[in-house]
Amino acid sequence: MKKRIATLALALVMALALIPVTASAFNASGWAIPELEKAQSLGLIPDVLANADLTAPITCAEFAAVAVKTYENFTGATATPVSPNPFTDTSNTDVLKAFNINLVNGITATTYNPNGQLTRQDAATMMTRVAKKAYIPGWTLATDADYTLNFTQPVRFSDDSVINDYAKTSVYFMVAQGVINGTGNNKFSPSVTASRQEALIIAVRMVENTKGKTISFTQSGTPTPTPTPTPTQPPSGYNSLIGTWAMGNSTKQIRTILSGNYGDIKAFSFNGLGACYTFNSDGTYMHILASGSHSLASGNYDYMLLTVIEGRYSLSGGILTLTNRTGKKYEKTGISVLPITEWESVMVTQSIVHSIEFGVSLWDLDCFTLDSNDVKYEKQSS
Repeated sequence: MKKRIATLALALVMALALIPVTASAFNASGWAIPELEKAQSLGLIPDVLANADLTAPITCAEFAAVAVKTYENFTGATATPVSPNPFTDTSNTDVLKAFNINLVNGITATTYNPNGQLTRQDAATMMTRVAKKAYIPGWTLATDADYTLNFTQPVRFSDDSVINDYAKTSVYFMVAQGVINGTGNNKFSPSVTASRQEALIIAVRMVENTKGKTISFTQSGTPTPTPTPTPTQPPSGYNSLIGTWAMGNSTKQIRTILSGNYGDIKAFSFNGLGACYTFNSDGTYMHILASGSHSLASGNYDYMLLTVIEGRYSLSGGILTLTNRTGKKYEKTGISVLPITEWESVMVTQSIVHSIEFGVSLWDLDCFTLDSNDVKYEKQSS
């Protein structure tokens, strides 16, 4: 009987030995393990942190290594260290790589403070530089002041006043991208040091939330050029967008004005609202919106408002994009109708320079609708 028990016990021990024992490869907080596993799979953990205590604060040199890994993940390029070394207090290869690709600049021209603990606002600043370097052509630390990031500003933190000016835009940009969050109670805690595991999680979120995405920016002095759109024809079986389209009380006379022959303002002999678009084959367009009230047989008007907008257009995938828009507004009240050239003295100029997009449905019935106002424009005969 004892022999049988011993045999069973031995078999149990051997069976248990065959069951794999799982243990985390990271010296980290339990809540951070799933994100750290992502960091490992994405190649974001530098050698210096491979076996480190990830709950400890991260140093400036260590975060430089994380930033370099993130940049390399974004671009597929391999960073190389700057030579000669500009710093007297470090020869750390990762720091020199980060300096060479404009992710860091040091606390002075010759010192970096590699062992200093990195703050949350500095983490936001360096990761924003990763995105700028990867996705803004020509950006460098030396020209950083020439570039303004365009993004939806999150609600300001209650400790906004203690976020350093050099980091403020980066902090809110990172928050807007979902890369870094606040610390609770609507605070960011900019001067609090980041832990190593937090730094690696920030790198993961950078890859998940910003990699491959276009960064909207404005460059001072030389605004980001807007490519000249090439007019595109509607899909096969649809009518061409090129031509004149009208809605409301628009008449043949208003279409004449759209063609460039302004003529006499008596052309607008209607009550209410009229609007026309003319799309030209060279990618330009004109939009006229007219409203007025004709009251006297002699041609007098109680009121007349005329807006003329010109610009460029493109059509792709059912999206009509209007760009480079500039407009002029003309008004007349209670006076006899005059030729359009005599309205110039009361002209009010409206500068309209933003782009807009409309969903467009083109039908064989020679009409289209703009989703922004659900108004139907009908194709006009030439």
